[in-house]
Amino acid sequence: MSPLKPLTSPALLPALLLGLALVAPAAQAQGKTGTLGGQPPAAGGKIMTKDELRACLGQQDGLTQRRKALEEAIARHNQVREPLDRQREALAGERAAVEQVMQALRSLRAQEAEHDARQRDWQQRLARLDTNPDGLSRGQIERQRAQLEQERLALNKARHDWASDYERRAGEADAQVAQFNQRSQGLDPQFSAWNATKAQLDQQSQDLDLDREEWRLSCGSRRFREDDEKALRAGK
Repeated sequence: MSPLKPLTSPALLPALLLGLALVAPAAQAQGKTGTLGGQPPAAGGKIMTKDELRACLGQQDGLTQRRKALEEAIARHNQVREPLDRQREALAGERAAVEQVMQALRSLRAQEAEHDARQRDWQQRLARLDTNPDGLSRGQIERQRAQLEQERLALNKARHDWASDYERRAGEADAQVAQFNQRSQGLDPQFSAWNATKAQLDQQSQDLDLDREEWRLSCGSRRFREDDEKALRAGK
């Protein structure tokens, strides 16, 4: 006796065939997918629509352009800093030279005390000679007066020479200090402007990083259809 064959209802057959026919097109419609951020897709995330992909691609291009423009601005800004640093180094050398001049002037000024001490000694000897407590003869007094007069002339000349030298050096030092201060004060605003621009660029960089992170979360981890990407990049 032949084994019984399973019965298939004629009414079920078309439905079964229809179900089988629907499997392939549904899988094919999804196509190959990827993520814009090159990272694993978020679990359970929906595939982006073509409009969503268009918006994300536009944002990505905008972020890339902003990054390029910012890097170029930073490079130009750093080039501005180089001559400023050279000027500051030159000023440091000038400052050392000015300080040496001022130190020499202070040392010269200290010589005034020596002149004052010699002057007081001369006056004391003249006063002693006038009172003549030692009982010197007239001839001895005249000889000492002549000697004191020579010393007075020498003291006055030495003090005059010292004062002239000090005045000349003080004038040169004042000119050097004024020139240094002028250059230093002229450089300060340039550094202030450079620092202000750097702060702006730093803020732009932080803002860009935040926008990139926001894009990564909203676009970079979502799947898209590669066919949609090709069409959009082709202008379709």
